[in-house]
Amino acid sequence: MGCCYVFRRHMLLCRVTLGRAFQLMSAMKMAHAPPGHHSVAGRPSQGGLCFPEYVVYRGEQAYPEYLITYQIVSAEGNSGAV
Repeated sequence: MGCCYVFRRHMLLCRVTLGRAFQLMSAMKMAHAPPGHHSVAGRPSQGGLCFPEYVVYRGEQAYPEYLITYQIVSAEGNSGAV
């Protein structure tokens, strides 16, 4: 008699305008974009970031276009949360 768990997840797919992006090759904590820039773009590099990352600092730069809802079904009850 198999029991399973269903976990609902939601994800927003947004249109984002980066404007003039400040380029980084390593992770840095920044409270705001550097002067003259609208966002930060991190590029993967050896010993640095593993994936491309983009950071915008103003909500007006992101427009939620789609809400994606999906389910994860698990026999063990592990939600797959990171």
